[in-house]
Amino acid sequence: MAEFIPIKLFEAPILTELRKKMWETTYRGIYPDSMIDNYDTELHLIKDTHDLGDKGKRFFFVVQDGEIVGYFCFGTPSYAPYKDYSLCLNALYLLPTARGKGIGRQIMGYVRSMCRDMGESGFYNACNVHNKPALRFYERMGGVLTHTDDGHENPSQDQCYFEHKL
Repeated sequence: MAEFIPIKLFEAPILTELRKKMWETTYRGIYPDSMIDNYDTELHLIKDTHDLGDKGKRFFFVVQDGEIVGYFCFGTPSYAPYKDYSLCLNALYLLPTARGKGIGRQIMGYVRSMCRDMGESGFYNACNVHNKPALRFYERMGGVLTHTDDGHENPSQDQCYFEHKL
């Protein structure tokens, strides 16, 4: 069973480095290689520090057997609002060694529980349309694909949206 440890502001550098690993293992072959090869650590550290200070978002490290194996962020949308949802699963990333072990399902259960505690009836998440394993995961978790915005010159901008009702 994985643990979800709230990420503190001073841990932004750890989050930034973890995000870099996640991009390499998740988006290689989807995003242009230049986006991954030229990952701007300084820029992402500024963004992560800002986001960690946002009281509307909750960031968690996913820890298993004492090691950080991923992270997720839940709360107010990081980007433009979607429909009438006030809550969004803004990020969910696991290292390849942690995938397929039920941790993602555990995270989704935790997010649903947080939604209920906040009196919400559901949430949404965006996913890159080219990330087929993630698309299958969100469908298995009961997400309903409701919108697709693809065909951009840069495939990193091709997104789809899943709604999760409680």
